[in-house]
Amino acid sequence: MLIPPPLPPPADTSRQYLVARPECILIELTNLCNLQCTTCARNDTYGKEMRKGSMDFDNVKRVVDEAARLTRRIVLIGLGETLLYRRLLETVDYIYSADPAIELSLTTNATLPESASTLAFICEKLKTSIMFSIDGTEQTYNTIRRGGSFDLFVKTTSTILRAAKAEAFSFNMVVFEDNYREMVPVLELAESLGVLAVNFNSLNLAALPHVPLAAYDFYDTAGFKAELNRAHRRALQLGIRLTTFDFETMGSFKKCKYPWDSFYITWDGFLAQCCAQPFPQRKHFGNVFELGILNCINSPEFIQVRKMWYENITPSICARCHKVRIPAITGIQHPIDPSARSRQGTQLTTIGGVINAPAYE
Repeated sequence: MLIPPPLPPPADTSRQYLVARPECILIELTNLCNLQCTTCARNDTYGKEMRKGSMDFDNVKRVVDEAARLTRRIVLIGLGETLLYRRLLETVDYIYSADPAIELSLTTNATLPESASTLAFICEKLKTSIMFSIDGTEQTYNTIRRGGSFDLFVKTTSTILRAAKAEAFSFNMVVFEDNYREMVPVLELAESLGVLAVNFNSLNLAALPHVPLAAYDFYDTAGFKAELNRAHRRALQLGIRLTTFDFETMGSFKKCKYPWDSFYITWDGFLAQCCAQPFPQRKHFGNVFELGILNCINSPEFIQVRKMWYENITPSICARCHKVRIPAITGIQHPIDPSARSRQGTQLTTIGGVINAPAYE
């Protein structure tokens, strides 16, 4: 497909603010979902105001054609459930036809009746990394992930893991006051199913205006830190590669790397602020269907965001983000497994793994 040629940068713009090759392109195939999770921005003000729909397949191909030339990694993700996209299998095929060596990941709640068969087919045919969203076990799971079923989640994931040949499977858990005691049970469930990578993220209030910022104070409590340290030790015992939100670095806009390396395209083609703010009605940097991905990434508005990053000035839309608001927290322990090596270079893998790992909001 025809890709729009790059627009010339503004005359007064230094090349240091331009992005030539994004680390990752995140594609929202749909923002429709079968669940009503208590922590999801779909159920707060901005989510209720957003337009809902799914990406036309011709636009999928347009995005993939350019993305495959720009990046080594594509993630199928979004406020919606990826498996609700009716042409998902064709999309996966098309991505690999554009670049057979591309690193493809997708996120799913794994709670649709056809989840197991769809994911097993994808994994049997192609190497696709899959991240399963899970926010607890048993009743905690059912309470937070409204409309979901923990029993169905376990059945689906176990079926896929027995049959599939995906490059990697992982769990992602948003940890907050209602479920922090579930960190160890989630690790134990992962090990029992053969999932050897788990990420614990913090709650992000960037797009949850009805939740008080005081909710972040929870992460500096003795109870949370004790449970997280217990999870660290248990992960080491189980052989689980555990990554977490970076709780130990002081919050600031410079803590966020998304303006430089990960770019989120909504189902209707807008380059959004980030994966935590996929609401074009609030902020966007152009429509990639019309302008192309790189032209939107290097638009004057996004260049201004990266200038602010250099100066550590937080854009107003990011003022409630966990990367900005959570202060440096002490007392978190990282036992080291001397026999393990990180997948990222030669860094030793701690029980905290590569802190601030790229598990998306």
